[in-house]
Amino acid sequence: MAEEETRRNAWYIIAGGLAVALVLLVLFRPHNGNPVHCIEAPKVSDQSSQKVLDDHALKLEKLHGSGDLKRNFEEQSKVLYAALSEKETALLLLLRAIECYIKMADTPEKRDLVKQIAPELVQIARAMWAAEHGMRGDAKSLSVREKDLLKSSRYADELLSSLHKFGVD
Repeated sequence: MAEEETRRNAWYIIAGGLAVALVLLVLFRPHNGNPVHCIEAPKVSDQSSQKVLDDHALKLEKLHGSGDLKRNFEEQSKVLYAALSEKETALLLLLRAIECYIKMADTPEKRDLVKQIAPELVQIARAMWAAEHGMRGDAKSLSVREKDLLKSSRYADELLSSLHKFGVD
């Protein structure tokens, strides 16, 4: 009798575990067979550049939980700008990463902390982008040359909107 009850309890435990696994699969299921990520790499036609963007999007996403987000973001930004010839695409990926960090903050305190350092992260991304074009990119407002370069990008609307969202006009 005790052995039968033990077996029945074991089946309940197994069934419960399977139910939990099923719930987790439904809640965190991949999208079209691929994991869902917070940072979406911009789409480009060159496959090698796309791979660089996809790889860096994953690396940037992993920074969210890192101990020193600002320092790690700056290091990853340098590597990204060195790896891509299309600097506006790199800037867009970095701006998307910052937006992701805010979304991924799982408590109001963490969200406030990320929002506090977000302007510094934007400044890092913008200064590196501007330096690639022989500018400083350190003023609160975009220079005429910066605006012209951004407006000539295929990502103009998203870049300008994202910068505006972070207080850079």
